[in-house]
Amino acid sequence: MVKLIRRIAIFAACAGVLGCASAPPAQRTAGDKDYLAQQRAATDVAKLVILADACVIRDVVGDDLIRRDASEGMPLKAALTLRTLLADRGSNVVSSTAYTVCAATDASVDKMPWTERWNAPKQAPPGPWLESRDENEAATAALQRAVRNRVENATGGYALRSLGLPADTLDALRKSTNAQRAWVVQLAGIDVGGGKQVSQGLWYSLLALPVTLAEGVGGSNDSSIWRGGIDSDLQRYTLALVDLEAGQLVWWKASGWTGTGTNFGAAYDAEWVLRATRPLYR
Repeated sequence: MVKLIRRIAIFAACAGVLGCASAPPAQRTAGDKDYLAQQRAATDVAKLVILADACVIRDVVGDDLIRRDASEGMPLKAALTLRTLLADRGSNVVSSTAYTVCAATDASVDKMPWTERWNAPKQAPPGPWLESRDENEAATAALQRAVRNRVENATGGYALRSLGLPADTLDALRKSTNAQRAWVVQLAGIDVGGGKQVSQGLWYSLLALPVTLAEGVGGSNDSSIWRGGIDSDLQRYTLALVDLEAGQLVWWKASGWTGTGTNFGAAYDAEWVLRATRPLYR
């Protein structure tokens, strides 16, 4: 089993366990509620931007590839439903959604081969999204990776957490988006190729999270995934809120792995965004 899938799986487990923003209401303290109220109020009056990243890895016999088509298409619905929710709240979203491919990943993904679509030939790394980034795209990608790394290494509890980004990167982000805070959408998918024989014990130990610790796209980790075959396609999300002025992670929520439904990203609808933004938004 490739190291990449192991890293993605371990990150999902970490995010599911450490995604303290999704703690049950009974476990929230008065301080937690005050923190959420303060950050909700600050976000409601801030200029906002949506930054969306997705990375779909095609897991095939003898190799692993980035699927460019699925990675570019996967976040479109999630970003649109989040933008709609923000509009309904009267929030000021000042820029178009900025999309990246495979930025919210381990750095080793930068050198992975890629394919235009599921049955297209393999292209040599690096992918075009790495070759053609301008200053603004590079800053957006740096933020996506910083959020990914901060969530992975965070300990529990509500708190403002520094992303460790340099001042010039934050300055570039603020200038390019005209925003004070960013909603960050990070999606991941595993596209299991035909004929791939995966060790079910390994997949189960790395991917099967307790349903009390992580929320899937449909509201829980669907046990039918494991009954129906661990070779099924899978997807997961992280949704985070970032203060672009202070360079801090404000809040996040992460899911475990779940089935893709009809396609990668298809399940990220209005019902999903209402769940994904709780308890920050109620």
